[in-house]
Amino acid sequence: MALQRYAVVRAALALLDEVGLDGLTVRRLAERLGVQNPALYWHFKNKQELLDAMARTMLADAFAGIEPPASRDMWADWLADVAQRFRRALLTHRDGARVIATADLSGSELLAVQEMAMGVLTSAGFDRRTALVSVVATFDYTLGAAFEEQAEPNHPAWGPSTVLGPRRPSLDPSRVPLLAAASDKLATTASSDDPDAGFKGGIELILTGMAAKRDAGRHTRL
Repeated sequence: MALQRYAVVRAALALLDEVGLDGLTVRRLAERLGVQNPALYWHFKNKQELLDAMARTMLADAFAGIEPPASRDMWADWLADVAQRFRRALLTHRDGARVIATADLSGSELLAVQEMAMGVLTSAGFDRRTALVSVVATFDYTLGAAFEEQAEPNHPAWGPSTVLGPRRPSLDPSRVPLLAAASDKLATTASSDDPDAGFKGGIELILTGMAAKRDAGRHTRL
């Protein structure tokens, strides 16, 4: 039975979870599928093309069924959900942030979702420039946070978020008392009540700043 492109991508994602991006090779994938290397080149001309397809599949999984909010007043909750979906795409698979960051996403769901986000924000009263900056900031923050989570050696790709990144240095209260106290408090919250508290806090700040920017623009035009 001939290999299907979809099956190859799914097998590649499963292998990624086991060996990481650096260990993912066409040879290893061929061995996993029980075929010779040339059989894979019928579907992908090189590893980069395979990674592009893997990234598109990850994003398609994360954004499946997404629609604009029922009301334009729900823009903040909707964008927060978009950020969580994107984060899920990055963290569901080992080295997911690296895969998506290095892939050609021109044919992925990402651009369609960002276009949808632009429509949601402009309908909610944002000018196009502020809407674009907001969308970029939301996705860039989410990608950066995922990189931090996945950067720690032996840290599970889907593990809990921690404050100031998983490789947060030990903070000396005698030197940086405010930073140490606040960081420890948020780290405790993240590890007990809500493992995503740090990430959600950052998104909340972005959304709050967006609303303030929009409202300030409205007052200026009056």
